[in-house]
Amino acid sequence: MIESVRTNLARLEPIKEKVFRSPMTEDELIALEREVGLAIPSCLREYFRRVGLRQDLISYKESEYEVFAHAEDFREQRQFLIKHFGSASTPLFPFADDGAGDVVAVAEGKDCCRLFFANHETLKLTEIGTFCAWLTKVVDAVLKQDLSFNSEKKWCVQFSFRVATPEPILQVLQRFGAAPLGPWTERDVTPAGVRRSEAPLMVGQRQLTLKKSEYHTWTQPMFSFDYHEPATVPKENSMIRKFDEAFRAAGLGYNLIDYGVLFMKDKDNEDFESQPESPAKPWWKFW
Repeated sequence: MIESVRTNLARLEPIKEKVFRSPMTEDELIALEREVGLAIPSCLREYFRRVGLRQDLISYKESEYEVFAHAEDFREQRQFLIKHFGSASTPLFPFADDGAGDVVAVAEGKDCCRLFFANHETLKLTEIGTFCAWLTKVVDAVLKQDLSFNSEKKWCVQFSFRVATPEPILQVLQRFGAAPLGPWTERDVTPAGVRRSEAPLMVGQRQLTLKKSEYHTWTQPMFSFDYHEPATVPKENSMIRKFDEAFRAAGLGYNLIDYGVLFMKDKDNEDFESQPESPAKPWWKFW
């Protein structure tokens, strides 16, 4: 059972420097189980223990399903299953979706964990094979890809705020050093009537852009700035984590939008809006 997961993932050893993973610790696994309210089925648990949530092993290029990247997704989808599928969903641990609102879940099995497809329209549960068979296909597909080195990949996010003025944002950034903001320039007005402006923002040695969006029915504008750092930076050195912790404590109508681990050419490093996006969801826990 879990040996099959280990064997499959061991096939990635020759390209381990090109497949980004962030294995979960035992404490993180237990915390996720507590959050969802269900033990993680053995095959999925071994996968998380060796791959983690922040990874680029699995995408729609290699799999028809996208594995959840945020702890709150598992909890929310577990609640969805219980609400709409009742007792039939009792053993099901949600772990992915198909991009169309349908959930893929895992249940413990005799020889391997079983996969179930939960159709959100028909409310029908269908067994669709085993977790290990699915993982085998994913690894087969990855091994055929021309991948970039992890050292060339960036963790890309957007810090987003709902505040009246940018001053509270700057006050948080100034805890980490000087954060001067330059003059505002009107960028454009969207067809929907949203007025967009931007101003240069220095954060340490990084030249960034603070963006402002205003709409006549909003009580206050929306501010945001994009940020990236090497995907391989150690957790204790991650400025994204440090900023996130500080902004969460400050409030500010704050949300962290996670674009995921992306390969970025040097010329695109300061503006990744044109890059293919991972699902833009709040980054919650378990880095």
